[in-house]
Amino acid sequence: MMEGRELERQSIEAQSEHSGKDGTVIPVKVDLELKGGGVFYLIIDRKRGETREREIVAIQNLITDLGLDIMVRNLVNVSPISVSHIVISDSTTSPSPGETSMPGTNKWAQAATITMPNPRQARWQASWSQGAIVGTIGSIGLCSDSAGNNLFARVTLSTPKPVGSEDTVSVVYDLTLNRQS
Repeated sequence: MMEGRELERQSIEAQSEHSGKDGTVIPVKVDLELKGGGVFYLIIDRKRGETREREIVAIQNLITDLGLDIMVRNLVNVSPISVSHIVISDSTTSPSPGETSMPGTNKWAQAATITMPNPRQARWQASWSQGAIVGTIGSIGLCSDSAGNNLFARVTLSTPKPVGSEDTVSVVYDLTLNRQS
C-alpha cells in the first residue's frame, strides 16, 4: 500500500507580526514539501542446495507521528531518543501514523550500524545470519530498542516474504532530506 506513495505536501499558514507601510498585517503563506524521505531495502540471500539467489525489495516508508516528534526532539536536543534498531516482524497490518511500537507476534531485531553517506542522508544497516530468522517477514521498522519501542518508521511488504533456515537477511534504511526546488 505504501509502495510508490509520494510524500504528502503540507501547508502552513501564518500571520506576520510585521505591518505593511499602511499599518495592515501582511499574511504570509509558506509551503513546505519534504522531498526525499525514507526507504527500506530488504535483501534476502537464499541458498537451495548449490543454487544461490538474492531478492532485493525497496519500499518507501511511513514515518510515524512519533518519528516526526523524535526528529524535532533530537534537532533541539530536548528529551532526545536514539533510533538504533531495525526490527522485522510477521505483521501484515498497514502502517498507521499513530503507531508507537512495532506490531507482530514474531519479531527479530538487530542494533543497526548508523552512517551518513552524504550530508543530507542517514543510513541504518543490520544483518541476520543464516537461520536467525525462520518465518515470514511482513513488516520492517526502525525503533529505539530490540522490543520495537519508539517506532520511527515502518513498512508492510505487499507480499510477505518467507525466510528459511539457510537464508540470510539484511535491511538498509535510508533517510534523505532535500530542499524543495
